Amino acid sequence: MVAELGSRRHLVGALEPWVRAGVISAGDAHVAAGVCALCGESDLTVALAVACAVGAPRMGHSAVSARHAHEQFPTSLDDAEGADDPLATPDELGHIAVAPFVEWPVDRVAWLERVASSPVASEPTSPLVVDGELIYSRRFWASEVTVAEHLARLAATPVATGEFRIDDVAEVLKLDAGQLAAVQRCVGGALGVLVGGPGTGKTRTVAALLAALYDRHGVELSVALAAPTGKAAARMAESVADAIGLLANCTDEALVAVAAEMQRLEPSTVHRLIGSRPGDGSTRYHAGHRLPHDVLIVDEASMVSLPLMAQLCAAMRPDARLIIVGDPGQLASVDAGSVLGDIVGAGAPVADRVATLVESRRFPSQSQIGQFAAAVRAGDADMAVTLLLEPSEPWHEGGPAVLLHAPTADGVLADIVESAVDAAGAARAGDISSALASLGQRRILCAHRRGRRGVSWWNREIEHAMTASGVATTGMYAGRPLMITANDATRGLFNGDLGIVVRDEAGLGVMFPGADGPRRVSPSQIEAMETVHAMTIHKSQGSEFDHIVVVLPSATSPLATRELLYTAVTRARRSVTVVGDVESVRTATQRRELRVSGLADRLSSATGGHGLQTSSPPAPPHQ
Repeated sequence: MVAELGSRRHLVGALEPWVRAGVISAGDAHVAAGVCALCGESDLTVALAVACAVGAPRMGHSAVSARHAHEQFPTSLDDAEGADDPLATPDELGHIAVAPFVEWPVDRVAWLERVASSPVASEPTSPLVVDGELIYSRRFWASEVTVAEHLARLAATPVATGEFRIDDVAEVLKLDAGQLAAVQRCVGGALGVLVGGPGTGKTRTVAALLAALYDRHGVELSVALAAPTGKAAARMAESVADAIGLLANCTDEALVAVAAEMQRLEPSTVHRLIGSRPGDGSTRYHAGHRLPHDVLIVDEASMVSLPLMAQLCAAMRPDARLIIVGDPGQLASVDAGSVLGDIVGAGAPVADRVATLVESRRFPSQSQIGQFAAAVRAGDADMAVTLLLEPSEPWHEGGPAVLLHAPTADGVLADIVESAVDAAGAARAGDISSALASLGQRRILCAHRRGRRGVSWWNREIEHAMTASGVATTGMYAGRPLMITANDATRGLFNGDLGIVVRDEAGLGVMFPGADGPRRVSPSQIEAMETVHAMTIHKSQGSEFDHIVVVLPSATSPLATRELLYTAVTRARRSVTVVGDVESVRTATQRRELRVSGLADRLSSATGGHGLQTSSPPAPPHQ
């Protein structure tokens, strides 16, 4: 025991430079030292691999890439929130240490072989798994294998499309040729993957797919609609309701009956669907107790993490259909994995199940926002910068649709403050309609939480300016925009819901928009919330605003990525102001978010859905 403790202390001490460099956390170092001690391993390079494998999921990675570890784990503190901001004060940033120099193993092949031969990875129950050039913690390796095997098997299971009245459904729901083709592809197999940008009609296409399935199978069909967040599930319900209305009012009696069946569907979160138990991470539904549904449709799939998708796959009946819907250009899940992006990037047979919608109804062909978003998604930095610096004639009243503003952002702040003061006036007067309308008008979206480019700074400055304009901004003030930060199913509040404090005859209440009209919740009943004059780009997913201000990280920040900028820009309905400089726009447009994963390669190497070639070729990280 004394020798073991000594070995642990030795490894923790040896890993200290990596902790100070920000490559791993102190907790990762202690876990790695403990694992190595239990396995009788004293090699520092193996301990480093364990620490990185433990920390990788926290950074969104499924595994550690031996070849690209130096890119995957930055050896500086440049990615600390606000650390890239020269305008930030010490109080805003806290103490940012100078990262010491650390050196990765020079011979990556030898490093990989050393880890693979170590007791930490060489046994069937070892905590690590070496697969190709990737080093996994066993849990995430198992999740990846589960998802790959399940999706590959579904992709290889065809269904005869001649049994479905697709054309009749498409006529009632007014589908265009692209949407009709997408429905035909998705009903043609046990797996359907429907992808497209904002406004391309994904939900209407899903509704058509549902109608075709119900028309074919009748009331016996059991369907589950789910999304990764409560907010996304609520938006899914609202969108599907529009299509149900068209079906309910058509002259086809069979489709009217279908509409009645569809009205009974209640979208939920994926966690709720599988019965997640927060205490121990277990689920009510699993491989030994399957979900009863014939069809599962998962919306906003870009936000679904690898472990969550693995739990869903394990809980599905073997004969159930799975329809995955989302926009792979958006930011991936805040947790480990990039499931939707990996699926879209895989080869056959999974690639044959992917249907892509390209025609946007939100952004007309002359829309500068649509052109800018397309340039960002394509990595065309020259076009993106040109659109920002030389905006063409506005396609809506009020000015250019996309505009670049200097990082000082003084004029931008004044415009946002004016809007916030107007909203507060409506809220104080009890004008609920105007107050709620303000929630969808303007929003500041940031990559950081702290520093001059962060949410906290912008919220604070806006409230200071509102106070100077005569609006009280302490406590629960009228006009305060709020976002729910934790699900509360008993009150119908979900993480990401937006509301605003309004004064009415009962005093101060928080009003939330809803499909059946505004609803009021007492402030004392809300346990988790935050002010959102500004919000993070991650939190904005699934929301839309007339005008957004995108506060870009500097070009030196790892957060400046194509996915981040694309996600932010596509939240806008009418206009976008990018706060940054040309260099930060170029960098964000050209840099892909790095997510190390082996899922796409596993899907591509699947053999007819009957298993995986686990000894697949070396896999580079998918970006």
